[in-house]
Amino acid sequence: MPGIPAKRDWMLAGIGLLAIAAVIVIGLLVTRALDDTGPEGPGIDIHPTAPAETPPVSSPRPVIPAE
Repeated sequence: MPGIPAKRDWMLAGIGLLAIAAVIVIGLLVTRALDDTGPEGPGIDIHPTAPAETPPVSSPRPVIPAE
């Protein structure tokens, strides 16, 4: 039967694509479960944000007042 090997190749390619999609979906679910940015509750903050008030950045050179 000459059609069987080609059919098997397509089936293996489909299984491979499904496996890749499953890895991506599981990764997104784990990322969302660990994220602490929503109202769902505590978790690990994997996207840290800066505090509301950041201290001013000091100038790298001293400022000399004009005479």
